[in-house]
Amino acid sequence: MADGFDKLKSNDIPSQKDIIIQELETKVQDLENSILEERFYWVLAMMIIINIIAFIHMPSWGGPIAIMILELFGLLALADKCGVDNVVIIITKIVDGWFQRNSNNEKTNK
Repeated sequence: MADGFDKLKSNDIPSQKDIIIQELETKVQDLENSILEERFYWVLAMMIIINIIAFIHMPSWGGPIAIMILELFGLLALADKCGVDNVVIIITKIVDGWFQRNSNNEKTNK
């Protein structure tokens, strides 16, 4: 059991190779995060463009409002999967505020 593990000690100084590997791992992780964030913003932009085109042809506001509510939940899931935390926070506050406003309206109507 003592073949190569005896050389490992907790107080060893990392080698130059270890430092470079750590820097490269950090750069790769940052690149992956930026790609996922960019993907989310492209999907968001495409949704906005498609909504504008589709909503122009709808006769009432009921359809677009229902679609936008469903899209909010989809965007929330996508933002969470892509790691876009600031969008998750914003959408969560919008949805929570909407539910609180509706629950307060129901209490005052009773």
